[in-house]
Amino acid sequence: MIRHSWALLILVGIGCTKGGGGSNNFSLAPEQTGFAQELEYNNKIDVLWVIDNSPGMGDYQVKIAEQADSLINFFVERGFDFQMAATTTDMRSSGERGKFLGIPSILTPQTPGLVDLFRARIAPGNSGSGTERGLEAMKLALTPGQHTSTNGGFVRSDAALVIVFVSSEDDWSVGNSIDYIDFLNNLKPIFEFGAQGWLANYIGIIEDSTECRTLGEFSDLGYRYMDIVGASNGVNQSICSSELRTALENIRERISGMIMEYKLAREPVAETIVVTIDGVVVPNDAVNGWTYHPDRMLIRFHGSWIPKANETVKIDYQPLRAK
Repeated sequence: MIRHSWALLILVGIGCTKGGGGSNNFSLAPEQTGFAQELEYNNKIDVLWVIDNSPGMGDYQVKIAEQADSLINFFVERGFDFQMAATTTDMRSSGERGKFLGIPSILTPQTPGLVDLFRARIAPGNSGSGTERGLEAMKLALTPGQHTSTNGGFVRSDAALVIVFVSSEDDWSVGNSIDYIDFLNNLKPIFEFGAQGWLANYIGIIEDSTECRTLGEFSDLGYRYMDIVGASNGVNQSICSSELRTALENIRERISGMIMEYKLAREPVAETIVVTIDGVVVPNDAVNGWTYHPDRMLIRFHGSWIPKANETVKIDYQPLRAK
C-alpha cells in the first residue's frame, strides 16, 4: 500500500461591519478550505491473461507477445507489486481448464527472465479447442481450491485483480454474462478505501467491419467478453490492428488508472479541485491529466500523468458541505 500525506488547512474568519447608529453587525465570513486527507492507493495487482488458443490465433498471439517488454517495463517503472499468469480458453478434458501455463506459473517482478517468460505465456499456440470458453476458464482459474499446485496464491486479498481476455471470437461458456460478473464482484469487491476491486479488458472483435473478418466472411463479435468489460469500466481493443502496441498501451494505462484512483474524503465543489504531483499542477484532461468521477468521489489519472509509486500527489478542493 502506497500512502501520500498532505496538510489540512481550514480558515474561518469573522467579519465585522458597521451598521447605522454606530452598532456593530457581525457575520460569519465564507469558509475558505484547503482540504486535505491521507491519500492512499494499492500498488498490488494480480493480472490474469485468458488467451484463445484455437486454430487461427497464432499470428494475433505473436503481435501481443512483441509488446511484452513495453508492458512489463511500464509496470516495473511504476513500482507496481504485480503477479501475472495466463491460461487458455480450452476447456476440453485435454485442455488447460483454467490451469496456469508454464513453470513458474506465476510471474513477479523478481522472476528471472521475466519478459521472455511472459512472451511464452501469452503465445501458447493454436492447437486448442475451437469452442472458446474463456469465461469458464477464468472462473476456474480464480476459484479457490482449483489447480492449487499452479494457481494457488495468485489471488491476494489486498491486491486488485485484472483480467485480459484475448480472442478472435465470442465466448461459448455455460451460463450468462451476469453469472461471471457476480462471481468477480464477490471475489473482489470494492476496497474499503474506495478503489475498484477488479477490472476486465478485451482484445478481440469489437465491431462488425469488413476490415476485421476472423471467420471467413464473418465477424464474430465478443459480446460476452464486452459485457464483462463494461461492468468494470474496462477497455475493449480491436485484435485486427496491424500491430497491437496501441491496444496494449490503452490497457496498461487503464490498469494504472484503476489502481491509482483516489477516493476523496468529502464531496468537493468540482470546480475547485486542484491536483499536483511533486508540486506540478496536473491538467484536468481525460486523455492526459486527471478526471473527477462524482458517482464514487474519485480522482482518476490518465496518460503521462499517471503517478509513479514514489511521487507525492496532492489534491486540494473546497468541500461542498461543511461538516
